[in-house]
Amino acid sequence: MSNPQATTSASANAAPARSGARTALSLAGPLVSTVVTVAMAFFAHLIVVLGASAAEDHGGASASVLIGLFQFGLLVPLCLLATAWALAFKPQSGDRRIVYCFCAPVSVLVLSVVTLAFSG
Repeated sequence: MSNPQATTSASANAAPARSGARTALSLAGPLVSTVVTVAMAFFAHLIVVLGASAAEDHGGASASVLIGLFQFGLLVPLCLLATAWALAFKPQSGDRRIVYCFCAPVSVLVLSVVTLAFSG
């Protein structure tokens, strides 16, 4: 016959392993989102700087205003990433974390399009 105490202690030992695996897996989304967002923000910043400089040469909006608008707008993806990282440590918030992780890079794309639209 099996020992009930052995079964109970075995399942008690298995619970922390699942919790640790869940935490490691829940950190993957914010980590990938952060890497993608930072890379997109870097290249979008280069495009906005070049676009703003070209627009200023042709009588468009001031380059410093457009670059400042873009840099101020980067607070949106920063807040989305901070929220995704905060939700990574709450096991019941998986769906919301995925939405925030997806919205951060998308917000960089939208921000760069809006900034370039203002350059005229």
